[in-house]
Amino acid sequence: MRNKIISHFIVVGLLLGWCTMANSQPLTQSNHLFSLIEERLSLMPQVAHYKFVHQQAIFVPAVEQKILAVVANDARLAGVDVAKMQAAMQLQMQIGVNVQKAWTHEWQTGRKPNQPPKDLDSTVRPALAKITYEIVVQTANAKTELADPANEAALSALIRERIQARFVTEPEKQSLLQSLLDVAKV
Repeated sequence: MRNKIISHFIVVGLLLGWCTMANSQPLTQSNHLFSLIEERLSLMPQVAHYKFVHQQAIFVPAVEQKILAVVANDARLAGVDVAKMQAAMQLQMQIGVNVQKAWTHEWQTGRKPNQPPKDLDSTVRPALAKITYEIVVQTANAKTELADPANEAALSALIRERIQARFVTEPEKQSLLQSLLDVAKV
C-alpha cells in the first residue's frame, strides 16, 4: 500500500512538472532577437574607435537616414509595420551613439585603445548591415512572443540578461523592449 501511495505521488509530481513546463514556453524567438541586438551594440566600440582615431563625428544623420531607408524596405518584406520598425531601429542607433560617446569620453580622459581600429567601411559597417537585416527579420519571427501580454515580465528580465554591452543602461534596455513591443502590436 505504501509503495502505491509513493508511486501516486511520483506520478502526480511528474504530471505537475510537465504541466508547468508546458505552460512556461521558452521565449526562443525573443531570446534570439535580443542576442542580435546585443551583437549590434557590441560593435559600437569598434565604430567609436575608428571615428575617434580618424576624428570623425559620432552621429552622421545621412548615414542614419540610409540605414532607416533599408530598414523600411526590409520591414515591408518581413511583414512588420515599417514606421514602428524604423522607430525601434532609430532607438537602437541612438543607444549606439550613446555607447560610442561613452567610449570616446573614456579614451579622451584616460585609457586609449592600444590597437589600430578596424576599417569602418570595409569591415564594421557591412557587419552592422547584416545584423540590422537579421534584427528586422527576427522581430517578425518574434512578433507572437512580443505581442503576448503574459510574456512582458519574462521579456523584461530576458532583455536585461541578454543586453550586456558596456554603457547600455537599464532604462535604455526597457525602452528597447517597449519599441519592440510596439512593433508587435497590430
